[in-house]
Amino acid sequence: MPSTPYDPTTPYDPTLEPPLSYTLPRANEVYGEAFKRVFEYIHGARIKGYILEFGTFKGYTARLTATLMKEFDYKDKLYLYDSFEGLPKAYDPIDINSYEIAVNQVWKYGSMKPHEGIELLIEKALIEIIDKSQLRIVKGFFEETLQHSLPSEGKASLVHLDCDLYSSTKCIMDQLLDKNLLQDGCVIMFDDFNCNRSSPKMGQRRVLAETLCSEKCPFTYSDFFSYGWHGKAVFVHEKTWN
Repeated sequence: MPSTPYDPTTPYDPTLEPPLSYTLPRANEVYGEAFKRVFEYIHGARIKGYILEFGTFKGYTARLTATLMKEFDYKDKLYLYDSFEGLPKAYDPIDINSYEIAVNQVWKYGSMKPHEGIELLIEKALIEIIDKSQLRIVKGFFEETLQHSLPSEGKASLVHLDCDLYSSTKCIMDQLLDKNLLQDGCVIMFDDFNCNRSSPKMGQRRVLAETLCSEKCPFTYSDFFSYGWHGKAVFVHEKTWN
């Protein structure tokens, strides 16, 4: 579905546009149910912490998240991370040889690049839903920003990974583990889990195996649910309890 052309002289809210692979009614059905289920869980389980989104694009899921934060009276912060420059150049052989790059040729350098200044429009839309103090938008490629922009203390309750590439997802997961931001019972949503023909050798499936399935990792996971044709939500578990 083509995105709306940007006219700086016309009021425009990019967060109302669906992800590229969906019509708005179908996006609302798929993502609306998925995010609502996660919020019902973290509310019912009384899990507090940051909500971290990696890959915001035009802000559709960020708006959905902010709306649910208001509905559930969720007081913690929402962090949005995106280059707002489209996809980075693939450098890892796992990405270069993946189906989405080598065969389908859809994950190209710079693809899904929104117009200049879109992060300001996303902020404008979201602070009409949640308080400005609850929102932080970090612009830049993950390998350049995460080291110094992730929360320095506290934990995450929900992590939403919509960053396509293996290298991007691995960078994020490594940083989350290094900075001890995960907690027992939190949820990770892998938006691109079934991309690359669902191959365990590629993409987010491989990252999950290399991180939460690793013997050295202090955490493991169990399945929560799948959403759409592409997404998977998992529960994070501590391997040992205090």
